Amino acid sequence: MDLTDSLKRKLSPVYRPLVARSPTLVMLTLLAKGKVDRRTDWVSEKYGAIWADYRGHLDRATRLEDWLHIPGFDDEPSAFHIDGRVEFTRFDHLEFYVDLICETIRSRFPNARSITEYGCGTGRNLLAIKSRMPHLACYGYELAQPGVEIGRAAAKKFGLDVSYAPLDYVNDGEEKYVHPKTDLALTVYSIEQIPHANAVAVKNMLDHSKLGSIHLEPVAENYPWTYRGLLGRLYTHQIDLMRNFDGAVAAMKLKAVHRRVLDTSQNPLMYPTLYALEK
Repeated sequence: MDLTDSLKRKLSPVYRPLVARSPTLVMLTLLAKGKVDRRTDWVSEKYGAIWADYRGHLDRATRLEDWLHIPGFDDEPSAFHIDGRVEFTRFDHLEFYVDLICETIRSRFPNARSITEYGCGTGRNLLAIKSRMPHLACYGYELAQPGVEIGRAAAKKFGLDVSYAPLDYVNDGEEKYVHPKTDLALTVYSIEQIPHANAVAVKNMLDHSKLGSIHLEPVAENYPWTYRGLLGRLYTHQIDLMRNFDGAVAAMKLKAVHRRVLDTSQNPLMYPTLYALEK
């Protein structure tokens, strides 16, 4: 390690909270990184490596609670968007989002008895949903195989009946949809990785659901026209996140489209929208 790296490590506890509290400094940091590669093979490789690192967390977890909120990892303080303000604090965003999803299922789809999450990562959302709503049959699809393997291992370890399988929900054929058709489809910060094919993605999900779908995604066209909202729109363009999602949804022949723009997020430059699409 050279002197510069050593100095950075020593100063990190000082400058990191200062940078994280400022949306402008966060944005400047992100702008310096350039666009993210969105090719399917690159995304699969990147997230495969991320999900594989969760194996140690899973091995150490003795309770479901320690897997859904990993000590020393999920409780690390960072910059979060809380009730419209940027705060450097601790925030259990998985619990926050799962609570919103379960509330939406109860209010918009009270007759639902099954759900499939697309792009489920390591499957933690589904385990949390299953623990809150045990009557739901839960299934997950994930592009990166390590995520599928971690999800399966976690479901087995904690005795929850949730099934996982690999799937590219934009490009794969019908034979890859190994789970049964469910009442609902779900995405949580998954379609954001698809800048220009999100309409295809949603159609595929709706084709495999009976009642509709729920999407919790950072839809930039719904961001407020405020300083931080504008920074969020620039951020979306800079790293090439999803776009034109709201228009794509509006063009679909759906019974109803419910939108709720949130002012809380794990990313200080995002105002995620919670969608409930009724077929």
